[in-house]
Parts: sequence; structure tokens; C-alpha cells
Amino acid sequence: MSGSRALDGRLAPVRRTALVVDDSAAMRRRVSAALALLSIDAVEAGDGAEAWRRLQGGAAFDLILTDINMPLMDGLKLVGLVRSGGAHRRTPILVITTESAQEDRRRAQSLGANGYLVKPVDGEAIAEAVRQVLRLRTEERIALLGARLETNRLYRGGLLVQSEAATESTMSQYRVGRVTFASVLEVLNGYVADRSSYLLSMAEAQRVAISQWELSLDPPAGASAAMAGGPVPGAGAMGRSSSGSSPRAAAEAAAPPAAGGSGM
Repeated sequence: MSGSRALDGRLAPVRRTALVVDDSAAMRRRVSAALALLSIDAVEAGDGAEAWRRLQGGAAFDLILTDINMPLMDGLKLVGLVRSGGAHRRTPILVITTESAQEDRRRAQSLGANGYLVKPVDGEAIAEAVRQVLRLRTEERIALLGARLETNRLYRGGLLVQSEAATESTMSQYRVGRVTFASVLEVLNGYVADRSSYLLSMAEAQRVAISQWELSLDPPAGASAAMAGGPVPGAGAMGRSSSGSSPRAAAEAAAPPAAGGSGM
């Protein structure tokens, strides 16, 4: 996933890449065409084994869409491997099944799939399912950053000020021989750790704000309830995440404290 700046300074639309796995070339073409309309590039694989080789090769994917019944390695095995660990363990996965394959859908859910599409699928159903799963993924990322944002608020509320004050106090005492050099090192290490954690939380908060924007697939405010997290036509959700943090609030929470202090 990448973006570049337009002439007016805003980020240009983000391009994503999806891995499309199906032993039917016609189905792969249909899914790839629907993704192209959403500015998502498709990389195709004819079975789970080929898809796994691509994933192991280090390619980055924002989404995986996979059929269940395929030769060499089926979709369920692929979902299990992806979720077992590695760089793609949190990549959203949509499985493509038949109406009668309820057991396959249950197994896919238990293995960690995020949703499903029921054959026959058309371009609109694919687009709606992809919008939903990517939206939920972004909400999940925002929720996971809640603890860091809370830490950020604590820092802004005085933790860094206290840490800096303790450092200056210890240095003053060391100059007059009241504390050891080891005490100075200890308090300095503590300050550095606090400052590093604060800067990291700032960076994560900025990523939250970018995450919301980068989903150009998101509808404008007031769009359909389906896009707000409800079921979508032709697709089933296998899990949700929710978040009470807005990206705008996250970005504001990441604003650095007023300048001052020792500048350490």
C-alpha cells in the first residue's frame, strides 16, 4: 500500500494489492476486474500452494480473497497457514464459497477468515465485501492503538515534565556530591525511555489519522448502514472490531507538548 502527494499537497489515492486465489481463471478475472474498479491491484494464484509461495516470497498484500476447493492446497489450509504467524498473519481474508458450503464457512471462520462471498458473485458484491473488510481492518488498527494514545495523553499530562524534572534534580545533586554517577545514569535512562515511548506514541497516532484517510473506499458521512458495519449484499462478516477513537482526535492527541525544559 502506498501513496504520493498530489500537486495541492494532499496525499494521492492509495493503491492496494490483493492476492486472488482460485483454480478458475474466469473467476480470478472476475474478481480482479472488480478490484481494479476500487484501485486495488490484483496478483493471481491458481491454487493455495502457489498463493503460499507468493506470500513466503515477501510480497506485501492488503487483502486475500481465496476459493475453498482447489487442487494441491485448498483455501482452508491456506487460511490456517496465513494465520499461523509471519508478516501476513493479520492480513484480511475473504473466502469464496457455495451457498451449500456452510461447514466450510464455519471452518474458515474458526481458522481466522474475516468474511465470505457466496457464489455466484458479481462485481458489486465483491466491491461491497472488500469495502467492509478493509473498513473493519482499519477500525481494528485504531482500536489496537488505544493504549498507546492513552499513554500519549499521560505524557502530555505531565509524565515527561516529571521525568525531566527528576533528571535535572538528580544532575544537580550529583554536581554537589549527594548522589552517585550510577544514580544519574539510572534517571537519564528513565528519561530517555519515557521520551522514546512518547515519540513512538506520537508516530502511532499519526498513523491512525492516515489510516482513516487512506481508506478512500470509505463512504462519506451519512452513507448506507451497511457500510457503517452491517451486513453487505452477497457477503457475510465473520468478525468485527469497534473503536471509540476518531482519527482526528488521535492526531490531536499526538500533538507535542509545549516547548520548554532542558531540551534533553
